[in-house]
Amino acid sequence: MPEEGPTDIQIPETEYSDPLELLSLSLLWNVPASTTHALSLGVSPNANLPDPRGTGNLWPPIRHAAYHGHLHILHILVQAGGTDPATPGDEAKELHHALTRESDALMFAAEFGHVECVRVLLESGACKGGVLGPTPWREEGMGPVFKAAQRAEFEVLEVLMSAIHWHQDDELYRKAAKQGLRKAMFGSAGDERIANAVEVILRYGDVDVNEEIRGSLPLRDAVDRGLFKVARLLVENGADWGMARVSDPAEWDEEEFRMVKDSIFRSSG
Repeated sequence: MPEEGPTDIQIPETEYSDPLELLSLSLLWNVPASTTHALSLGVSPNANLPDPRGTGNLWPPIRHAAYHGHLHILHILVQAGGTDPATPGDEAKELHHALTRESDALMFAAEFGHVECVRVLLESGACKGGVLGPTPWREEGMGPVFKAAQRAEFEVLEVLMSAIHWHQDDELYRKAAKQGLRKAMFGSAGDERIANAVEVILRYGDVDVNEEIRGSLPLRDAVDRGLFKVARLLVENGADWGMARVSDPAEWDEEEFRMVKDSIFRSSG
């Protein structure tokens, strides 16, 4: 989480031409007192501000705060009524928008590991409108839980997956958990962080670790990628060495197979 800006410092009047610019600068520079000052001058907590990535899109202020991880400012905006909901409309259209759009406060907070920002957004309901349901993921990988899995932000995953009413008997949720598992394993966060993320997904997601995901078994993928801690975790959760071996198009001989298993448990021990 980025360091919080000082709460008693204001941006000088010489730095901005109007209250809306003051709000924008306070978000960019992480100056909570100036956020409060801009709101006191009449700027809406849901004003449209330029996307900091330079795409030309317009974002509500809480999306800026979540993107940068500015927790104090996020609190101020939420308390002032700031939101980042799905586009109003009929249920199907609203859900489609919420699950596919790329710019969402909760998704950015999750993707970049801003755990406390995720908590604030969930507890305040500032991102209501289908972002978390009826399924928190799409197969294509959009949504806050998917993004957290991809970067192995396991603390964020814990917060999100414990907050969602996880329907383990729902096929959509099982599919979501499987795809999240694959996303985590093919990220670049490193064996230990990925293992932590996988542990959270397995705990909440009711994943069959001996079921293929896009044509490959999780244990086979873990071995191929040298994720020994992940492989050990999968075995401890019921992954079958024999099934993993069958999925390998180039049959291992007995000695090679034994050496791989030994190396996993030795490296993870």
